[in-house]
Amino acid sequence: MSKKRLLENIFSLGALQAANYALPLLLLPYLAHTLGVEKLGLLAFAISLMQLFSVLIDYGFNLSASRQAAVHRNEPTALNHLFAAVTTLRITFASAGLLLLYLLIQTIPRLQSDANLYLASYILVAGNALFPLWLFQGLERMKLASLIQIGTKFTGFIATILLVKSPDDIVLAAFLQGSTNLAAAFICLPLVPGAIGATRIVPPKLENISQQLK
Repeated sequence: MSKKRLLENIFSLGALQAANYALPLLLLPYLAHTLGVEKLGLLAFAISLMQLFSVLIDYGFNLSASRQAAVHRNEPTALNHLFAAVTTLRITFASAGLLLLYLLIQTIPRLQSDANLYLASYILVAGNALFPLWLFQGLERMKLASLIQIGTKFTGFIATILLVKSPDDIVLAAFLQGSTNLAAAFICLPLVPGAIGATRIVPPKLENISQQLK
């Protein structure tokens, strides 16, 4: 990897992390004023719970799959099968997580009273499952992926300020906070075939799925 590419990837990751921390921090005073302390705490708990789901659903793919993508960066067929297997697993885990969340809501009265909030927040998990950050990291092509994520996060930031106006808008606030990665995923996914040098994504094979699980 050239020095220019290395610096570009470092800067892109740094900018993305800065946006991940700065935008929620800048939004905090507005949400505290608009939602009130109690609703803000409830929103923070819901988002934290979804972050936990995201960690479980990731299954370490951001490490293992990124490494494999780096190893096979010049092998379109191997990358194609890798992407298909990992994405299938992430979607499967996200679906299982949604079922688990529904069961928790049905069995825990405290969660049941705010069911719409937690279900709306789960869009964050869906976005994390679909967004192929691990692939772009492995291919060392973080510039475009970071720009897309930063753009959608900034759009969500503006939309929250424009649309969230009272404590009754807490579900909308959760949806807007979680939808940024899903929007980024929808933008990035069509770019994957070109990034890996393929014309289309192949269907996942059971043997490849099993390998990624192991």
